[in-house]
Amino acid sequence: MPERWPFTGRTTELAFIERAMTTRAAAGVAIVGDPGVGKTRLARELVAAAGAGQTTEWVAGLGTVESIPFGAFAHLLTVPRPGAIDALSRYGGMITDIAGRAAGSPLLLVVDDAHLLDDASASLVYELALARAAFIVTTVRANERVPEPISALWREELIDRLELQHLSELDVGLLLERVLGVPVEPATLRRLWAATRGNAMLLHELVLDLLGSGALVAAGRTARLTAPLEVGPRLMEVIEARLRNVTAEERAVLETLAVGEPLGAAMLQRLALPRTVAGLERRGLLEVAGHDGELNVRLAHPLYSEALRTAIPRLAAQEIMRQLAEAVEATGMPRREDLMRVATWRLEARDGASPDLLIAAAWRAHSFLDHVTAERMARAAVEFGGSTAAEVALAEALIGQNRRREAEALLAPLDVLAVDQMTRARIGISRASNLFWGLGRAEEAFQVVRDVHQTLHAPALTNFLQAMEAMLLLFSGRTAEAVELASGPMATGSGPLTYALGSTVSGRTGTASEALDEALAEGRPDQWSFEVVQLQLARWWTFWLAGRIRESEAYAADALADAEARRSAEVAAYYSALLGYSLLLQGRHRSAARRLDVAAETMRRVDRWGLRNVVLGWRAQAAALAGDLEAAERSLNEARAATEPHNRLFSTLVPVAASWVLAARGHLSAAAAAAADAAATAADRGQHGFEMLALLDGVRFGAAGAVTPRLALLGGEVDGELARCAHVFGSALAAGDGGRLDAAAAAFDGAGATLFAAEAAVEAMFAHRRAGDRARAYAARRQAAELAGRCEGALTPMIARLGEEEADPLTGREREIAMLAATGLSSPQVAQSLGLSPRTVDNHLQQVYRKLGVSSRRELSLAFRPASGTAPASLGD
Repeated sequence: MPERWPFTGRTTELAFIERAMTTRAAAGVAIVGDPGVGKTRLARELVAAAGAGQTTEWVAGLGTVESIPFGAFAHLLTVPRPGAIDALSRYGGMITDIAGRAAGSPLLLVVDDAHLLDDASASLVYELALARAAFIVTTVRANERVPEPISALWREELIDRLELQHLSELDVGLLLERVLGVPVEPATLRRLWAATRGNAMLLHELVLDLLGSGALVAAGRTARLTAPLEVGPRLMEVIEARLRNVTAEERAVLETLAVGEPLGAAMLQRLALPRTVAGLERRGLLEVAGHDGELNVRLAHPLYSEALRTAIPRLAAQEIMRQLAEAVEATGMPRREDLMRVATWRLEARDGASPDLLIAAAWRAHSFLDHVTAERMARAAVEFGGSTAAEVALAEALIGQNRRREAEALLAPLDVLAVDQMTRARIGISRASNLFWGLGRAEEAFQVVRDVHQTLHAPALTNFLQAMEAMLLLFSGRTAEAVELASGPMATGSGPLTYALGSTVSGRTGTASEALDEALAEGRPDQWSFEVVQLQLARWWTFWLAGRIRESEAYAADALADAEARRSAEVAAYYSALLGYSLLLQGRHRSAARRLDVAAETMRRVDRWGLRNVVLGWRAQAAALAGDLEAAERSLNEARAATEPHNRLFSTLVPVAASWVLAARGHLSAAAAAAADAAATAADRGQHGFEMLALLDGVRFGAAGAVTPRLALLGGEVDGELARCAHVFGSALAAGDGGRLDAAAAAFDGAGATLFAAEAAVEAMFAHRRAGDRARAYAARRQAAELAGRCEGALTPMIARLGEEEADPLTGREREIAMLAATGLSSPQVAQSLGLSPRTVDNHLQQVYRKLGVSSRRELSLAFRPASGTAPASLGD
């Protein structure tokens, strides 16, 4: 890999400076930015772009020669002229010397690190700009003291000021792809960007260190991190150089923050002198931001923290941790993260880390989905004598990391009668969930729940176990039983989740939404807050099955960004999958495939709910829409292999995906039969929402007549616009009713189901044509083409029929005139707008009327109604 990286992400800035050089409206440009952001590189690229025909001189502020007058310009100046004693004549001579180096042509003068110039050199730059003797490009470090003549350049508007920002995440991705030769995995890209904040120099050194240590691997189709980010020797040198001028007192503050950030401003000022903290903030080494009504302080850059922590001697670090723990404990630990932080500091300092503190911290770590920290806390608790309660916390941490057999080995020998009731409940829930979703031992999971339930007396804890049994029933495909059991007065546990999910898949999305609103408003205790994430995931399913496709996409995209920011790979994988399917319903199969690939890869390592088979099924469907049969078969085979017979909540989605692979191979009868079988299975399980979707696919495979009666009955079982649209689509298609197919297309489009809308429009076109209504057929054809054009080339059996149609019967000129006439313009008005004669317009319109089978402008307007729109108020029956 080349030491000098490609120039990336600065096209706009380079063009700005080049434009300023061309217009000469100003005497130059000042490039201002943080250290390492790429100021000097931008200036060098400007010089390279200017080419050999541009005379260029380069000077640099060096800091070390700031006491030597004109030190930066020494290589450009001749010996002072005799008699040039006063400042005016002296500057005039220097300006003549410098300008003369261009031999009469414009001079480009680059002044690098202008903030380090000696005062005399800074004054000379100002005079050169004032005299317009050169086009001056300066680079200036932000948050540094700048000589007065330099800052006067932009204050007095002699030169333009360009604030150079850090590279965006997108630019970093493009840069690294050029450097590494393969795209960077999204989660890895997010971590690299967050660590460097797009600072080009820090990114360069960090990536070289990571490649050297093997923590960053560019192999196969992507580059990804295989180990935690660590500051290597190259990066350490850069960061230490930036911190070399801090005092011992300032270094102590920075080290305290490196260990404990973020810290409340008030707390930090109790641990250090306020003037020291304020001075570091003024120098740009600290950041202060508001959070929950309090000012929090952290280091100005994430990598500074890592570098400082690495450099702190062990005993000094332990003393800082002890002081931080005492300071936070003195506040009463009001923030959710305080317990974990204090436990971590106490454990690292080997001072006061009791088993009870560590167990509580482990469960709090679970609430943040930080299973690695939870394991660390729980293992330490076990080592320090935390007994059974510590072992349960450790088992839960292992489950969170998909280390299922290790967890069962810990949980199976535990005697539930020898511990308190809260620990019993936790044993029962952890072991049952691990047996069912991790080890595939469903009957044992039910038995564990029932056995533990019999030993409990506290209502809150029996509710937890009853809720767990309801969840097992739901995932076993016993929807009605699960919903009934979960509908009791449960304030805790997985009851609200089971009730909401069960209601959703059975088709009662309105009921589910109300239950989710109530559960999320109440909140959950910290140790159970993973269920908050599960409730939020359940919300997406209500959007989807209710036909609120665009909302489902926006919801999943926002939640994915939040999960990535929290570095929760598991939750991010779920939302990446759900976002992928939202895109798939819109026909955007290529965009969907990227999201689904990321999700499936993560779910190889961790998959709490056992959804990987569904994700792979969706991936097969995306490949089928793309016509990539090999990829479709491969993903489908993986999906089938990952399907566990006992895990039945979402499993009907895999045979639905299989029907799409059959359809892609042209086996429409077999595809319709497979969809019908999936629908029947879903019906047997009480999953009427999934049944409706499978029947809708049957309509799309040409079996409208066979499935429409059942769709009509489901209209009373399944909430939402999607079920309504599915029935209208199927019944209209079976009856050959072009008008209602038009309505179905508009309704599907209004719901965001673009792919379904395109298919309905295609069928409307054929229905109108069979009825002899060429104008409406033409309008439907236009609508189908427009909708299909938004589907990334997705190919379904119905959309494929659009390609069988003859080309547009109208010429370009005829279509242009007809569209204007359809808006109500008269022939003279159309003629005037196009520069034609009214007779020519009328002649063209006659050809249009003949080709479309219309006889008036009112009929013409039907053929040129908007190509897409929102659903009508009523779809009819």
